[in-house]
Amino acid sequence: MIKAIIFDCFGVLVNDVMRTKANEISELNPELAENIFALMRAADRGIIGRDEQVQQFAVNLGMSVEEVEKMLARGEVRNEALLAEIPRLKKHFKIGLLSNVASRAWVEERLGKANVKKLFDAVVVSGEEGVIKPEPEIFLIAAERLKILPQECLMIDDLTKNVDGAKAVGMLGIQYVSNAQITSFLNKVAK
Repeated sequence: MIKAIIFDCFGVLVNDVMRTKANEISELNPELAENIFALMRAADRGIIGRDEQVQQFAVNLGMSVEEVEKMLARGEVRNEALLAEIPRLKKHFKIGLLSNVASRAWVEERLGKANVKKLFDAVVVSGEEGVIKPEPEIFLIAAERLKILPQECLMIDDLTKNVDGAKAVGMLGIQYVSNAQITSFLNKVAK
């Protein structure tokens, strides 16, 4: 029986503009794309902070730090429709947020600090834990913070490898494709 729903942040609740940019670049310049992905992984693990990540993005992309910040602010748009579903879901489930990101502050910047506090019973960010999805430990940390068993969790993520990682520890996992697909699935689960 599902007792908690855990949402990924970037790619589900917020557009993941940097991954999109790296994927676009990868066809033209695979080495540059790999540099960007490496910076993302380093920040996700907490090896570098957000400021250093943005500075290195700027260097790699030939942009100023201010231009990168503007690109992120414009591109990392909240998924308001899905966020609006969470209060309804909270009546039936604990709600968690599990994200590969440098810091909770970055999540709070994009979702709003008050929203994060109001919407989520537990927030786990990889940069503060030193492990990233799809590593099993991070899913177990999320379940523990929600005070439930992994088998009682549903993980929603946009990446197949992360859904598979959740399933590997016993969670139910679903890959986010669209709001309509997730809302339809959640309506069935919430009955």
